[in-house]
Amino acid sequence: MGGFFSRMTLARRFAIGMGAIFLPIVLVVVVAVGIIRPTVIGTVDEILQNGPPLRESIVDLERSVLRAVFSLNEQYTTGTATFQRTLAISRNRVDEKFAHLISRIDGYSDEQELLLAAQKAWQEAWSQGTVLLGSSLSERQGESGAALVNVNDQFLRAVSLLEALEDSYSRITYNRLLQAGKLGEMAPMFLLGAITLALLMTALTGFAFARSILLPISALHQGAQRIGKGDLTSHVTIDSDDELGQLADAFNTMAHELKKAQKELLDQSMRDELTEVKNYRGFLHCLNEELNRWSRYGDPFALILLDLDHFKTVNDTYGHPAGDEALRKVAETIRLSLRQSDCVARYGGEEFAIIVSRTDATGALALAERIRNDIAAVSVETAGATFGISASIGLSSVSEACCTEQQIVSAADRALYEAKRMGRNRVCQT
Repeated sequence: MGGFFSRMTLARRFAIGMGAIFLPIVLVVVVAVGIIRPTVIGTVDEILQNGPPLRESIVDLERSVLRAVFSLNEQYTTGTATFQRTLAISRNRVDEKFAHLISRIDGYSDEQELLLAAQKAWQEAWSQGTVLLGSSLSERQGESGAALVNVNDQFLRAVSLLEALEDSYSRITYNRLLQAGKLGEMAPMFLLGAITLALLMTALTGFAFARSILLPISALHQGAQRIGKGDLTSHVTIDSDDELGQLADAFNTMAHELKKAQKELLDQSMRDELTEVKNYRGFLHCLNEELNRWSRYGDPFALILLDLDHFKTVNDTYGHPAGDEALRKVAETIRLSLRQSDCVARYGGEEFAIIVSRTDATGALALAERIRNDIAAVSVETAGATFGISASIGLSSVSEACCTEQQIVSAADRALYEAKRMGRNRVCQT
């Protein structure tokens, strides 16, 4: 019977269940029409009409906040007029959606408090972001990025509060449906003296109806709890074509979009905006992964530290835009020399770090020489001038005596220092 119900809408399955009770006796019809239908169906219909749209408004607001964050990050790193317009539009949309949602959620004190806290976090983050955007693009490129990370964290706090609001509203909907179910279960008490058949049909129909609603709601509730704890891989499966099945599909879509947005933010936090390779944070992440792989499986790897020779002179002579172009060309040259399993990162300033996966010292040395030669062949064109660059390279390999993050980086750094001491434009290894 549960499978039979799951193919119907909530209102239709309830009507069929009530019809089974109405048939045995006229008294059942009179009491059911006068007491049960106005209360239970009214509650369920109200939830069906108001619940999903309000939840969709919350999810839409979350997405709008995330889009605004992306626009602010792009404006911070590029400073283009296009993103300025996009930023203004994004902010206005978020403010309008906050105002609309606040007017709709009136009457739920705890939920309104969460929404107001999310609005406050959004406004504070936006104010901080506006201050950051007041600096010039060159000033932003010289900063460490910590201020932008703090602003992004504040935005993510607003998103987390909206997720908590969505979870809270899901619990309210769940409790109201439970109350509606309890009213339906209490109805047979008024008909206790009718006939045994009516009571039996009431029990059977009520059980199937409650099961067809409470099990999907329980699955949605558990999924919302898992997402609330940070598990964005949470997926809810409901074998139903009704409104609860549609709600489960929307829930899964929301979880997927949140996971996608989280991944994009994580990728941005570990990528250097100028060169499009990983930044220092991304380098540490790759290095720790390689150290863990070596510790578990014994897979060898090597670390290459590369420093562009006399780069300050390049900036002083040709200007910082030319220096930036040189960094981009070097990054692209290195990237073309590596495999997909290898990792290149801008270590800082004019330094790059390369992690060569599953390669011993001999193979890494050959790769380092090839990269050095490729960089020496790079030609950078500026307004009225063309110049070349060279690089000094230090190399270290993982071993029993050099198997921690500090040890392997220090070893490569010593080799890099030796390459500079010996006249630059060469490769040294420890």
